[in-house]
Amino acid sequence: MGRGYRYYLYSTKNGFKKVTEIEPTSTDFYQNKEGDYLIDVQRSYLPPLGSMSDQIWSTVPYKLVDGHFEIDSE
Repeated sequence: MGRGYRYYLYSTKNGFKKVTEIEPTSTDFYQNKEGDYLIDVQRSYLPPLGSMSDQIWSTVPYKLVDGHFEIDSE
């Protein structure tokens, strides 16, 4: 995988089950001033005619909403 950490989130509501997988990220979970739980997920892209050295990384914040993560657009 290379860069960052991988998280597996599980729920114990109605039995023990895997809810989601978050990867890759180099940050931990954190809270904003409203108390929402967030995590920054890193994505990588390769240009169509590029090599691995041309890889582009971007970070997208996700927010925990009703037991699942959504892209945080705020």
